[in-house]
Amino acid sequence: MFDEKEAQDIAEYLGISVAQFRSKYTHTTHGVESLQERKSKRGYDCVFLKFDKDDKALCSVYPVRPTQCRTWPFWSNNLQSPRDWQHVTRICPGSGKGQFYPIEKIRILRDRTPDP
Repeated sequence: MFDEKEAQDIAEYLGISVAQFRSKYTHTTHGVESLQERKSKRGYDCVFLKFDKDDKALCSVYPVRPTQCRTWPFWSNNLQSPRDWQHVTRICPGSGKGQFYPIEKIRILRDRTPDP
């Protein structure tokens, strides 16, 4: 999921028009425009997710990634219960590592508007 500004930013980053971006990299499901996914050994990955030689996940549009990507793993459904969060830590190697933040701080960081 992404908004118009994010579509423009990604298209500009890729050096293509917004129409080309939409045609090549997006699809609409249940009335919501979303980034394409492709089948991988992990399930389905975003079309912009690449893996290095050590199988480390790298976003190929990282500087202009949509809010949906910037806020992972702090999505509401991942924060519903300790069990939900434990599931995230099994599929996302960076989750559960580093400094502990209380839920209130996570929500502030998640909802903060990025700097222009």
